[in-house]
Amino acid sequence: MTRTEHARLVQSVTTISAITLLQDAGYDIEPASGNLMGGIIINGTLRVQIHGALWTKHKHSKGRYQFNIHTKADVFVLVCFGPLNHYFVIPRHAIGDHHNIAIWSKFPGKYVGRWTQYCDAWHIIDQELARCQNPTA
Repeated sequence: MTRTEHARLVQSVTTISAITLLQDAGYDIEPASGNLMGGIIINGTLRVQIHGALWTKHKHSKGRYQFNIHTKADVFVLVCFGPLNHYFVIPRHAIGDHHNIAIWSKFPGKYVGRWTQYCDAWHIIDQELARCQNPTA
């Protein structure tokens, strides 16, 4: 299996796992199109991009889960793929102009970096749905 095929497989598996969790929570899910390719629309309004990553070691660091951010989704679900998947649910406004997010702990459940508050923060979906449905509130 090539590196590209492996990356596509990880992305497919992590996307399916996140969608399954969202559907089990009662959300209506539909595929997105246009500049949100690979993304989903929740309850007809919230644009969500799902990214998956494996722990990758690098020459100058112990390793990281790395996610490239290149769409204008309302929420990003970043999946650290491993024996126990960890989901970082991050709203667009928290990401700002960043184009790359890294989780620097091999064990994301013990991560204490900048994105800690978003680990398994599924309540953000409801907050952002409310914001999309009532943008002046």
